[in-house]
Amino acid sequence: MGLLDDLRRQANTINEQLQDEEAIRAERIRRVDSCMAQIYNYLVDLGKNLDVIKPTSAQRLEFAPSVVFADMKVSDFFVDSRKTRHLERDVFNDIVFAFNYRGTQQFMVKKELPLEIDRLSDQLKQLGIRFERDDIKNERRLLSHSNFKLHADIRAGAKILADYEHGEVLFKVKNLERLGVVDLLFKTETINDSKLEDFAHLILGQPNAFRQQTAPMRLNLPKG
Repeated sequence: MGLLDDLRRQANTINEQLQDEEAIRAERIRRVDSCMAQIYNYLVDLGKNLDVIKPTSAQRLEFAPSVVFADMKVSDFFVDSRKTRHLERDVFNDIVFAFNYRGTQQFMVKKELPLEIDRLSDQLKQLGIRFERDDIKNERRLLSHSNFKLHADIRAGAKILADYEHGEVLFKVKNLERLGVVDLLFKTETINDSKLEDFAHLILGQPNAFRQQTAPMRLNLPKG
């Protein structure tokens, strides 16, 4: 075998490997996009029905030991998605799913130090809790303290991001089971009708296994 034959054989081997890798990547992209489409269609249908029924969730969200939001109805559902390009076709990039927990409770919180006042304002805004702030000044027209009225009106939901490199989907869940954002990573093969039903039960504060079968977390999660 001459040098040219040897080079030709090496080139053919590399080309076959590249073709195999491209086929695997294409299949991974197809599976992630199909998974995202399943999630999107389910959430659209779920939001439409819950917006009509407006059921009361069993969810209890604790902001502080003396501030626990409960007996809230779910309403004002919103679902949207963005696309990106992979292998010269449009595929899902992310899905936004949002709604309101809304009840009749009101809580009063008093803060005196300027740093505490600003910190509480920022925290409530980040969490999506509706509030009113009344700044009280003393006789010298200086800030004495601030009274916060917290309403049982909380924006909640999830942002779902596609990870085409790893064949996974990331749920950035907000104000479900607890206040704040929690990242939950899933392999596409674990997303099925049962898993999505568990997500609906999670919204309604009912027993669920949504957090089960999560993938190991890593540093390079999808951004969004």
